[in-house]
Amino acid sequence: SKSSYDNLLENTVLRSPISGVVTARNYDVGDMYAMSSPIYTVQQISPVKLLVAVSEADYTKVSKGDKVKVIADALPGEEFKGSVIRLYPIMDAASHTFNVEVQVANTSARLRPGMYARASLNMGDTNSIVIPDAAVVKQQGSGQKLVYVLNDDSTVDARVVTLGRFFDDKYEVVTGLSEGEKVVVKGQSLLKSGDKVEVVK
Repeated sequence: SKSSYDNLLENTVLRSPISGVVTARNYDVGDMYAMSSPIYTVQQISPVKLLVAVSEADYTKVSKGDKVKVIADALPGEEFKGSVIRLYPIMDAASHTFNVEVQVANTSARLRPGMYARASLNMGDTNSIVIPDAAVVKQQGSGQKLVYVLNDDSTVDARVVTLGRFFDDKYEVVTGLSEGEKVVVKGQSLLKSGDKVEVVK
């Protein structure tokens, strides 16, 4: 009957519970369907969400609703605007960072799930000590960050530092260094505290 035909036809239509883009088709016509496997994968791309790792020193400066600038590595020269929608209260013990969730409208649909992006939050102006990324030695296992500080007698000392914001290949130093101290930026893997070095300018 026509009613039975209509019911069968209705069962051949797949409806997504969300608006989005089909990012995977797992079956072709004639394939045997397994109940545990989705036929299509649909992802929402407007808006998109970004998880940002924020240092413990900066976490208290971030609030829900703060404006965020987002730049994706795959889209050089393009800037997207977002806002903080959630702050997660649990700190990652290894990196000493908190996750902050940012939502970007993405009305142009240029951003796609899985893209690597960088986020900038305005936390006010502060006077900080900054060092090049190349100066930082990351200890495996402990997660500690070290720098080698140059003494007046040309020897070096390994110093544990707490790092804050990262920008333009530089780290903000929260604790562990004083203004004016010099750090080694090359060959640190060969050094230990007390070693004497030759300064090359």
